Amino acid sequence: MRSLKSAILVTIIVIFIFQIPVNSQELILPENYPDYEFSVSNSPDDGYLFITSRPQSTKYPAYLQIVDNYGTPVFYRYLPGQAGNLTLQRNDLLSYSYNSVGTPQFFIMDSSYVVVDSVSMDDYILDTHDFIAMENGHFLIFGLDIRTVDMSVIVEGGKPNASLEGCIIRELDENKDVVFEWNSWDHYDITDTYRSLTRASIVLVHPNTLEIDLDGNILLIARAMNEITKISRQTGEIIWRLGGKNNQFDFADTTHLFHMPHDIRALSNGNYTLFDNGKGNVPEYSRAVEYVLDEVNKTIEMVWEYDANKEIYGPSGGSAQLLPSGNTIICYGGQMNHPSMIEVHPDGSKAWQLDYQDENSSGRALKFPWKTNLFELSTYSIDFGEYEYVPRYYLLTVTNHADHNLILTGYSTHTSAFKIQESFPITIPAGGETDLTVAYEPIGIQTGYITDVMTINSDINSDTLVQRIAQQVKLMGTQEDFNSPIGSISPSLTDTVHLDASIYIEFDEAIRLPDDTELTYLNINPLVTLKKDDVDGEDVAFDAALSTKKNLITITPGALLDHTQTFYVSISNNYEDYSDNQGVKISTTFSTIDMTSPVGTINPQDGSINVDPDSDLIIQFDEPVRNFDNSVIVDNNLDTLVILKIGNEAGANVPFNATINIDKTIITVSPESSLSENTGYYIAIWRGVEDSHNNLADTVYSQFTTGLSSKIKSPDDFSLKVYPNPGNGIYQIRFPDKQERMIRVTNLVGKTIFRKTNLIAGEYVLDLSDKPNNIYLLFIEEPDSGKTHTRKLIKQ
Repeated sequence: MRSLKSAILVTIIVIFIFQIPVNSQELILPENYPDYEFSVSNSPDDGYLFITSRPQSTKYPAYLQIVDNYGTPVFYRYLPGQAGNLTLQRNDLLSYSYNSVGTPQFFIMDSSYVVVDSVSMDDYILDTHDFIAMENGHFLIFGLDIRTVDMSVIVEGGKPNASLEGCIIRELDENKDVVFEWNSWDHYDITDTYRSLTRASIVLVHPNTLEIDLDGNILLIARAMNEITKISRQTGEIIWRLGGKNNQFDFADTTHLFHMPHDIRALSNGNYTLFDNGKGNVPEYSRAVEYVLDEVNKTIEMVWEYDANKEIYGPSGGSAQLLPSGNTIICYGGQMNHPSMIEVHPDGSKAWQLDYQDENSSGRALKFPWKTNLFELSTYSIDFGEYEYVPRYYLLTVTNHADHNLILTGYSTHTSAFKIQESFPITIPAGGETDLTVAYEPIGIQTGYITDVMTINSDINSDTLVQRIAQQVKLMGTQEDFNSPIGSISPSLTDTVHLDASIYIEFDEAIRLPDDTELTYLNINPLVTLKKDDVDGEDVAFDAALSTKKNLITITPGALLDHTQTFYVSISNNYEDYSDNQGVKISTTFSTIDMTSPVGTINPQDGSINVDPDSDLIIQFDEPVRNFDNSVIVDNNLDTLVILKIGNEAGANVPFNATINIDKTIITVSPESSLSENTGYYIAIWRGVEDSHNNLADTVYSQFTTGLSSKIKSPDDFSLKVYPNPGNGIYQIRFPDKQERMIRVTNLVGKTIFRKTNLIAGEYVLDLSDKPNNIYLLFIEEPDSGKTHTRKLIKQ
């Protein structure tokens, strides 16, 4: 059973820029080769990735590809038609599907990439979702059996001449004779599907996966039925049905049900893996899952899953392959996703990630050990030993096993330490061989331990064929090194980062533990510290991943970091380089930015009644705001952000003046004349303001109804603002000037409850929050003129 764990986000990116220089150690690829970013990190499984890159919209043209853990292809072939499903079959041959002239076929290649056979259907439409070439020379295929049915007698609204698509499974022997056939029309009901039965064309089954179980029987995914069916390969009878309307199994936890899946695979331990597309999940997300089935008692239990925190959804295609190492390859199918495909460890940490940068996708991604037999190297691993200031050489013999001339067109490496002395192109005659002089000279490289992978290519780039066939050799060498590894941490002290940021500790050379133990994703965490504030702060949960080159640690916090928080990160000195030079402790602090949107409120609140028609309207934010284009909000552009209308947002405009305070948190909206009594109004500030970190505020609005005016009319009235009114007891009083005044508040029976004398200010905050909710009278007296101004205050 594999443990459950959150995903680690890995972001060590190698970006391939596809150019064609003449002769160099650079990676040289065709101009139309699929553009992708390939994450290389964290102990990926040995082997090569088998994918078929093609545009997700038209599905053609396509590239068959076999690539290593750096993203370097050891094989590609351009196909102008629709292709898919490049894989290594059980008979050790390669296969892929291809449709160039309207007739889909599966083609079978040997390990020199020569097509040696093909499989198709004459009487049905071959379905290219899946294909199995068995060890005994037989083939398992499926096709589409389309029939016309009067659906009006089956469902209300059904079409009398509906076209219904069923499924047929066939096993063919080595002579392509049918030795087994199974037809869905004989075993499924029309109403088993989840597709609409009132359409003119109805997909009943939508088969997408064939698998042979450990007992030799057939597993079929009927996606349109959300069902996995096990079929006897002897009798054709259904053994059991899992999922869908005819489910026979009890799930230990019904939340682990699959939804419209792909790619069921039987494991050697009797369990099953599945790529669950998750169509219909809320939210919709895809995952890889492993189940254990009790076929006798008809129970099913999930024992492992990887759901990428429910953030990735691949609605079509997709695959999940458990590798011998325990890692799992997950492909998110025929949609443009980031990631497009990943490899994860049993604990959910990522080994690598591939992201297409254009509209390409691959329906499946599989990984296998692989070498071509077109040409052979005398060795696939060279240890040059220690460099002593003169080049070291190795004579690598290349043997051509083809019956035609082989042209080696170039090579690529990842460092400048290793070179081939001979000039390219190099022609090797049929059955012949040649020697390549591989030189080791690490000039300009400061580290004591150097590893690399050299890819030796035989490329064809003609009008009729675009192809690479390559072999790889692993290279290693050492040199004197008395310097400790130098590391740096990003983000650093002056950086402010997003809440989902990863942290990187990068060294100028590979590192390991002091006892010469290799560092892996399993033992890297104890070297790293991540805390809030400083070295004595609260621990922050994280996972650490080490790059394949052992020189970059990626730290991914277990959850989003707190915003506007300082963090401390360090690595202890418990590491060394491969020349036994001990490392030193390094540390830094960094801060996170504010990722929350400003929150706005309006007074009067939405739904308020009996609002004073003479009161100002207040829009207040919990932090300073600006225009969404980063410009400063000023008084004369508030009319582009604020609306005030009669009734609702579709009502007539109400003229107003608006001001914003110096802190840019409070907008005061003053109608040019008193609002009408007992009338509904609508005020809003649109989604056009943000905080200083570009977090956009949501639209804030309020619909309210006025009551009777609180203003007591007097001939000597002057420009006085009291807001918010009604309010909660805290009132802002704005005066037209700063002459001396006295403020007095009474209840309705004339008892004075508040008095303020000798007040000289342009504004004053009146606090009646400790008084009961009621109606009060505000008197403002001017000693110099002898005038008294009166307002009614409503506390609610």
